[in-house]
Amino acid sequence: MIDYLPISTDEFRKDTFNMVTALAITRRPKVIIETGCFRGNREEGLSTLHLSKLAEFIGGQFYSVDIEPEYIELAGELVSGSHINFACMDSVEFLSKFAGQIGLLYLDSCDIDLENPGPSQRHQLAELGAAWGKLSRDCLVLLDDCGMRHGGKGALSTPFLLERGFIELSKEGQYQRLFQRI
Repeated sequence: MIDYLPISTDEFRKDTFNMVTALAITRRPKVIIETGCFRGNREEGLSTLHLSKLAEFIGGQFYSVDIEPEYIELAGELVSGSHINFACMDSVEFLSKFAGQIGLLYLDSCDIDLENPGPSQRHQLAELGAAWGKLSRDCLVLLDDCGMRHGGKGALSTPFLLERGFIELSKEGQYQRLFQRI
């Protein structure tokens, strides 16, 4: 879609990343937060690279949080800039302590176990709850790992957002679900 950004070659995420990119360029969120960062596999989403470049392009700040020091180190080798901030801590704790307004929130921490999806579903909902009062009035929320059995990680977060006035922009059954506050 936009050639300055490294759009994912990951077919699961390409459409939603294109949508969120176009919306962010229009809305210019001052703060983009990603939970769960680059893990060294260039075949998966590359959200850390994409979102940090997007933040740079629109003049915003990018925050990436992960509980694993190894992943923070790998992400730091992938991207750099004065607009990039890394935090090595639990994402719920980070979001609880975050002091600014969030314009784009990408939730992708806590890998899902399809035999026991509850822990990752509850973790994503807890992240959303921790960020709730900090979401800007026109924020975008992107949930990863949804288009799978049991509703994926978004099984609890999706109804939470819809019941609180968000609308879904992604298509039914997509791997990621994109929401905007209206």
